[in-house]
Amino acid sequence: MENAVTVVIYYFPVEDAQGDLDNITKLILDALVPHVLMDDSQVESIIVRRFKPGVALELRNI
Repeated sequence: MENAVTVVIYYFPVEDAQGDLDNITKLILDALVPHVLMDDSQVESIIVRRFKPGVALELRNI
């Protein structure tokens, strides 16, 4: 597919999340159209990771 993208989502809830990851992912993807994506059919793959509240993530260049 032309203009295919991969979406990576790191979800850091403030408190224990009650929602399912598929529902959270749908909300985020819907918010990206039309601001970032022309259409959600551009999404070729999705990587989602939910962290427990209070977990910190350290980002570094490799």
